Amino acid sequence: MSPVLRVGLWTLLVLVAASGVAGAEEPRAGETAAALPGAVRLLQPRLGYQRISVAASAEAAYTEARPEADGGHPRYGGRLAVGAGLLDFLAASLSARGYAVSHDAGQPAEVGWVGRLRLGTVIGTRVAEAAQLGGEIAAELPLADGFGFEPKAISPEARLLGGFGFGGGRSGFFGSVGFRLDRSAQLVDDVSAVAPADRIALDVGGDDAFLFGMGLTHRVGEFEIVGEFTSDLIVGTSASELSRSPLRLDLGLRYFLSPTVQLEWLIEGSLSSRPALSADEALAPVPPRVASLLGVRMAMPEAPPPEPWVSKRRRRAKPPPTDAGLQTEPKAEPKPKPEPKPEPKPKRPKPEPKDPPPQDPKPEPPAKPEPKPEPAPDPAASAAEADPEAGKGVIRGLIRSFAGEGLKATAKVYPGGAKATTGDDGSFELVVDPGRYTVRLRSYGYESQNRTVVVSENGVTILNVDLRKERNRK
Repeated sequence: MSPVLRVGLWTLLVLVAASGVAGAEEPRAGETAAALPGAVRLLQPRLGYQRISVAASAEAAYTEARPEADGGHPRYGGRLAVGAGLLDFLAASLSARGYAVSHDAGQPAEVGWVGRLRLGTVIGTRVAEAAQLGGEIAAELPLADGFGFEPKAISPEARLLGGFGFGGGRSGFFGSVGFRLDRSAQLVDDVSAVAPADRIALDVGGDDAFLFGMGLTHRVGEFEIVGEFTSDLIVGTSASELSRSPLRLDLGLRYFLSPTVQLEWLIEGSLSSRPALSADEALAPVPPRVASLLGVRMAMPEAPPPEPWVSKRRRRAKPPPTDAGLQTEPKAEPKPKPEPKPEPKPKRPKPEPKDPPPQDPKPEPPAKPEPKPEPAPDPAASAAEADPEAGKGVIRGLIRSFAGEGLKATAKVYPGGAKATTGDDGSFELVVDPGRYTVRLRSYGYESQNRTVVVSENGVTILNVDLRKERNRK
């Protein structure tokens, strides 16, 4: 087993064990350039809610000079992606990226721009209190100036995804293993006619690859630190040296302007050596030596999951909710009227008591002293006794099952991290500063939900939620 795989497996085992400690919770990472949550290339297996996100990025990259292609190879471009949480366990992403390429020292080259179209689907579920497991299926189509549109160059890939949360969900570990059928080299008909500079710009190959990666995210206030290592271990004719397989290390920082808008900055370095670029060699991927990305991600407000389908025969009418979101108790059936009782016989009147003998009059009690006037209230004392939570707002509500039963659950506010546990009837209350928040509602055995609320000063925001049982639980 290679050293890279050994390190990955040991890291996976350690973090699986760490996911069971106190404070373990499902990971909640920021949005990637693919408009889905995760590290960099590694995605979170399960979203747990429905929403649509858009990601836009500007990128710059540089590849060093090679003996066969003297001079450096800078390129500049961008990426646009749309991600959708279709269901709580299913998400999809469509992204397009393109770059304008240039070559120093006037090298002979024909390629002026390159690009990629990628479509992917992620499916996942929660397998423990803080662990997620899922998979990704994706396909990528290379594009390049002067080479046209070649559907035969589409490269499919499949990955097994894992995610673990700890530190109350503020930190997350993401890992993946997979395989890619690389057909991108079929974009080029005559490989021997491709100049060395164009081989670097195209970044395509004809050999399959095992995919491996692991990443970490950690939230600190409004910032999130991101780190990731990925490798494409090439198998086939170009796999003479493991060090020539693409090996990438990413470090980045995300800043959350609001629960739905974030900024991201990433820098990526390639750790692999370079393949040969001569005309008699097969095409092989040549990732940039260093690249930088600056992007913005915007997520639409989350939508509640749809209610489960119930057949007409089994459908039961629910009592109408009251203003506070509570269910009204069913009306009791009218009780049968009791039979009239016979009228009681009239009682004989009692004889009137005789007048008591006269007694001496009692002395009148002394007059009470008049109360003294109370002193005027002290303004300083009144200010000291004022409500310490004045100027704040309250989030109050109920967390119930679809059957209307109160659940033992938690409600956590982002940003800020304020957290409350429900009572036996499913009620909770949170006191926060005025502003816009995302409230995460969770109960073991039920699918969690995220709701966006706006809290006003000295106001009360009502949030009543019905949670649906997980599909793999009865």
